[in-house]
Amino acid sequence: MMFHKFVSGADEEGGDGSAVATSTTFLNVGLHNGVLVRVEVDAVTGKLTDKRTRFIGSRPVQLFH
Repeated sequence: MMFHKFVSGADEEGGDGSAVATSTTFLNVGLHNGVLVRVEVDAVTGKLTDKRTRFIGSRPVQLFH
């Protein structure tokens, strides 16, 4: 498992007209059958949403250093 935090700038405007950066945390899980699952983690509740899967290959997903 790997957590990934995505930060984007200027997605919203603050009350004074300045840009406000937003961030989203993702959980990436590599499965033994070669599927990578990515879900968004709600920062307040911890609820997992927006599940996306991708077939990487016929071997287990591995992280390389």
